[in-house]
Amino acid sequence: MIDTATKTILHEIPHEYVKQPISQDNYNQLLSIKDAEEFSLNYKIFLAKVVKVTDGDTVKVALIFNSRPTKFIIRLNGIDTPETRKG
Repeated sequence: MIDTATKTILHEIPHEYVKQPISQDNYNQLLSIKDAEEFSLNYKIFLAKVVKVTDGDTVKVALIFNSRPTKFIIRLNGIDTPETRKG
C-alpha cells in the first residue's frame, strides 16, 4: 500500500505531468532502485517549437521524442536571469 505522504505528493502533481497511474509494484520498484542509467538530452539536437517562455533562462518546448509529441522544460546553461514575478 502507498503511504499517505506519497499519496499526498502524487495528488499534488499537476494532471498534465501524470502520464500513467503508478501501481503498488511500480512504486515498490522505484523505492528499491539503487543505481540506474542516467537519462540526458545533453549534446543531442532536436527541432523544437518554443511554446512558453517562463523567464530569461527557462522555456518550455514541444518536440517529437520517441515518435511522440512531448514537452520539455529547458533551462539555458550559463545564463542566469531574475525569476519572473508572479501576481
